[in-house]
Amino acid sequence: MTKKKIAILLIFSFLLCVSCRTTEKYKIINYSKPINYYLPFFSNNSYKPAINEELTNKLNNLLINNAQFNLSNIRETADFIFIGVITNYSKNPEIYTDRDKIQMYKITIDCELKIINNKENIEPLIFLLNASTIYSEIANTAESEKDAVDRLLNILSVKIYNSIVDTFK
Repeated sequence: MTKKKIAILLIFSFLLCVSCRTTEKYKIINYSKPINYYLPFFSNNSYKPAINEELTNKLNNLLINNAQFNLSNIRETADFIFIGVITNYSKNPEIYTDRDKIQMYKITIDCELKIINNKENIEPLIFLLNASTIYSEIANTAESEKDAVDRLLNILSVKIYNSIVDTFK
């Protein structure tokens, strides 16, 4: 495979569409005061260790930097509880070299976020989100799986954050 094709594939990987869908799309409440939230670590139902902690920390950093949200350390005092589960992590070969060596992989992370109103007895909102990226370990622009996962967790945390923020507009 030529360097030009590899470059095009890597550019495509950055532009690769990451999908997001919600099972329910409506606004919970029009809040004019800061929202007290409780965010326990995401559960991890995948085989990839520690990505749940990394994703939780990235999401929490985004929320803390938004004046609309205040972190509560006590579940019972929070207005809303955000419960997340990483449901899947997959790493699949995408492109092979002429000598049957894997040249590019596709990584996908799926997660579920549940927003529970801790003050009112209403159905929780459930968001099903995922993000994918392609990376190469052997091309001139090689990166490690860890770097690709970190990039993917950044994308996924922003998608989760945007879903939360959109819920409270």
